[in-house]
Amino acid sequence: MFRFPAGAPQALADAITEGFALMRADSVGFRTDTVERLLGRGPRTFADWCARNADAFRGPAGP
Repeated sequence: MFRFPAGAPQALADAITEGFALMRADSVGFRTDTVERLLGRGPRTFADWCARNADAFRGPAGP
């Protein structure tokens, strides 16, 4: 049922921990111009998406 019933090998655990540390330290990330080329506009933020779609997640209006 479990891939590592006695726990992950130390080398794997170390690699995963290092990977997460590197991702957390990266404030810029890997950027491309793909969104702009495909959509004809720059990318938007997750906050922008939330603001545009908030109504879809709200419950029905009261009486």
